[in-house]
Amino acid sequence: MKETELSEKHHLYGLPEKYINSCILGIGGMKEVLICTDRVSRRRVAVAIPRHNTPEECQKFLEEARLTSRLEHPNIIPVHEIGTTSDGKPYFVMKLASGLTLAKIIKKLREQDPEFLKRYTLNVLLDIFQKICKAVEFAHSKNICHMDLKPENIQIGEYGEVLILDWGLAHEFDTIQPEISPEKTQKVRKLDYTQDGLVKGTPEYMSPEQAHGINSSRTPQCDIYSLGAILYTMLTFHAPIGGKTRDEIIQNAADGNILPIRKRANGGREIPLVLQFIVFKAMNRAPSKRYKTVSAMERDIISYQLGFPTKAEKAGVFTKVLLFLKREHLQMTLAMALFFICFIFVVFLLAKIHYKNEELRVYESSILEPAHTIKPPQ
Repeated sequence: MKETELSEKHHLYGLPEKYINSCILGIGGMKEVLICTDRVSRRRVAVAIPRHNTPEECQKFLEEARLTSRLEHPNIIPVHEIGTTSDGKPYFVMKLASGLTLAKIIKKLREQDPEFLKRYTLNVLLDIFQKICKAVEFAHSKNICHMDLKPENIQIGEYGEVLILDWGLAHEFDTIQPEISPEKTQKVRKLDYTQDGLVKGTPEYMSPEQAHGINSSRTPQCDIYSLGAILYTMLTFHAPIGGKTRDEIIQNAADGNILPIRKRANGGREIPLVLQFIVFKAMNRAPSKRYKTVSAMERDIISYQLGFPTKAEKAGVFTKVLLFLKREHLQMTLAMALFFICFIFVVFLLAKIHYKNEELRVYESSILEPAHTIKPPQ
């Protein structure tokens, strides 16, 4: 498309003259995202505009833009500019993320694509997960919850870049978090709904309290649950919650009906038991029994990768000893080899000493033995 054609198209959205539209990147429930060229910086950027120009939608849109702009972190999509179009709509400009979403990568892994299976090993996926954790932990340090963490909202670059996208449902929480009673996360026949009549988020990855539409429950524990669900998907290549309809999936999420990991494993890929413990601790139906912070969950992932016991598995003495032997395998092998060499040397030395002592004893006995009595001639 020529630049003159782009300029004409640009006027359809009322963006400033320096932004030239090239194409639509995506359309969501609340906003439309365009790929544009910035004439001044000469770079391609993503420009988001609200789909509807109602005061409520514009206010929510601006809240997303302002919350995201506060989150300056290497693993969070950066906001470059916030402004207003010629027809009064707000817009904000973001970095144009490259690569594939985690959802597309997992789809390729589920299809047993050889290239993706070779590139995205378990350790590589866990490294990606750690970067996701770091971004969410940073957001929580700013009192912001994402509330819609899922593989579709995580972009993986060609060179290992990880970006969390779409903070449209992000919520600023109080430092003093309300206690969620266990009764509110038990099975129910009919779900409660939020004030606007909708359970917002992606059902397969939302926490039970979020599925119930409990507004007061929008806390970091919801994101921790979603991180557990993402880890579940990275291990099995499937979502943790099933159902034929959205309502059924929401109900299963509210009831905590997580599909067993062993039955979801794909392609014969072994799923370590320790990682299963981590997943189910993060996805516990009771928020109080999940990880207290995202960093605590990340530390368990690091502990697993380094061969240390995790908090989730509650390792006993025997397990800790086995992990120590496995972790220090090379050092233990060298130590055992050195011990064996020293043992052989000591045995050889003791044998030599014993042999010398025996020779000395024989020699001494031959010297000290009384001479034979010579009988006089008869």
